[in-house]
Amino acid sequence: RARTLTTILQACQCPVEFALLCVDVESHDLAVLRSLDWHRYHPQVVLVEIPELALASLPGSEIFKHLAAQAYTMVAYDGYNGYFMRSDLTRQRLRA
Repeated sequence: RARTLTTILQACQCPVEFALLCVDVESHDLAVLRSLDWHRYHPQVVLVEIPELALASLPGSEIFKHLAAQAYTMVAYDGYNGYFMRSDLTRQRLRA
């Protein structure tokens, strides 16, 4: 039986703010991201597979759009994985 990411984090008594969320679930990454209650949990960085063919096509990806809607900014892409940082943290880094 499938469980949401929120349910799993609650069962593990995960703190609401944590450093890294790494999602790698072979073509179900978007479903996992959508199952997180983003109002409750606030990972600082999200690492997720985005197997796009070209960097220019990334902004059109559903994962990219979903994380942008949750106030995350892509800070790196290694050709297969997107690294997203909470936008409030990227602003802090730019001011420092």
